[in-house]
Amino acid sequence: MKWIKKGHIYKPTGELEWAKEYAQIPRPLLLKDRIRIFYATRYYDQNDYPISQTSFIDVDKYDLTKILYIHEDLSLELGDNGSFSQHGIHPTMLLNRKKELLFYYQGWKRLKHFPYETAIGLALSNDNGLTFKKYGELPIFQKTDEDPYFVNGVFIMSYENKFVMFYSGGINWIKDNGKLESVYIIKSATSTDLITWTKSNLSIIDPISNNECQNTPTVLKIGNLYHMWFSYREATDFRGKERGYRIGYACSHDLIKWTRDDSKAGIEISEQESWDSQMVCYPYVFEIEGRILMLYCGNYFGKAGFGFAELKINK
Repeated sequence: MKWIKKGHIYKPTGELEWAKEYAQIPRPLLLKDRIRIFYATRYYDQNDYPISQTSFIDVDKYDLTKILYIHEDLSLELGDNGSFSQHGIHPTMLLNRKKELLFYYQGWKRLKHFPYETAIGLALSNDNGLTFKKYGELPIFQKTDEDPYFVNGVFIMSYENKFVMFYSGGINWIKDNGKLESVYIIKSATSTDLITWTKSNLSIIDPISNNECQNTPTVLKIGNLYHMWFSYREATDFRGKERGYRIGYACSHDLIKWTRDDSKAGIEISEQESWDSQMVCYPYVFEIEGRILMLYCGNYFGKAGFGFAELKINK
């Protein structure tokens, strides 16, 4: 399998107060005549600390580089002081269920002893994501003894009369040159109602180095095999090209035992200097009208925005 890069789609121009830079974690909602792509962006408060917000753009479903509409409102308001989404909201999973759109979002806040903490909230929409109402002010999925620092990067799918969630669990903070850096791995959980989740507490993707960070799994079944693409990087010195995010690959027959082989990911950084020549990360894979597409971010964790690629399957 090989991904054919089709082009860059979007990054903010800086004209909106809450969208000065970054377009991260693109997540699609497939509509009849277009694709609605939710993304995380950011601005900076009076102390120059980043604040993350979420909104969307609409693109042509046949040519995703053709932008049809840029939404100029926020999808959700930040949480109150002290809440899990006080300093930011990121999209992570959109799921249609019984004529209602479920939006699993990643809230984050700064902490005193650690740089941040993330948890997963839920919001609902009855108008294809134009507006959302929060399920509640508390997260529905958060840190536990199994994931003592944070959870994020959620992907959900149905399997054998239940729902399976793949997510990234924070397992450690390590100090590097006086700065704390997080370590996180991909795990799984199950649910029957999409609200209450039971964690397996198993690392499902074998790391290829000490303190490897794994995030944003996305899974698609092709034939009789489940395919997962995910982000991975080193825990330290990762903000440049050499040790920055790449997209990895694993496959499974049962969503439990996964075989990793990053050589089959089918996508790498671009050789020529461009928006994705230093990093590729935060993939989301989906099928539309016989095509398998991947949304993904480029340089510096999506500061350069996001683009897409199309899967070519060797037969």
